[in-house]
Amino acid sequence: MSLFAQRANWQNLDLKADSVFGISTERAYNELLKNKAPVKVIVAVIDAGADTSHEDLRAILWHNPKEKVNRKDDDHNGYVDDIYGWSFIGSANGNVKYDNAEVTRQVRQGMKLFYKKDTSAFSDAQMANYHVWKTEKTEMDRSLQNARTIVNNVRFFKLVLDTMLQRMGTQQPGVQQLANYQAENDMQLHIKSELLEILKGDPNLDNFMKNRVAKDLERAQ
Repeated sequence: MSLFAQRANWQNLDLKADSVFGISTERAYNELLKNKAPVKVIVAVIDAGADTSHEDLRAILWHNPKEKVNRKDDDHNGYVDDIYGWSFIGSANGNVKYDNAEVTRQVRQGMKLFYKKDTSAFSDAQMANYHVWKTEKTEMDRSLQNARTIVNNVRFFKLVLDTMLQRMGTQQPGVQQLANYQAENDMQLHIKSELLEILKGDPNLDNFMKNRVAKDLERAQ
């Protein structure tokens, strides 16, 4: 952990005043905004979402006056309960559990324009966009390969672990039982060593399987 991360409230501190890469919230309140009359400003968030329960936001958030929280589209604009606006990454039925990276959306949009197309007739502007698209596609392909590697590694880990548990005759081995297990190969020895450390902190192996193995597979896929 870095030195500044160990300081309480570091994220609100100021680089010039505190030598910490915070966002200068305290300096804004105590210096930049001190004795200034407030002016009403409406801010539209067009990038990431906002925490509607945040103490500095909840009392001043814009509310859609024609919408109520009742699981109905009261203002008939196609979006249910859009009290504070809408995340257009989702759909009319709500947000999505799984989202694509922005580079994936960019590559998908460019497929119709550039994939297996004759570039000899492209204008200078089209060629510039084509090169940007090729760079994005290379980045996406690299990320996809990394995700596949993670999936394969986790699956192999689980396969070897399942074999070890079958040999031990239990799905919930204790620390001592695992310590006494005779590994058949280097991979089993590696997993045994890792699990011994994990079980010292949490003796319930199910927690590790759910919180680490299952989530790693879910994130990568």
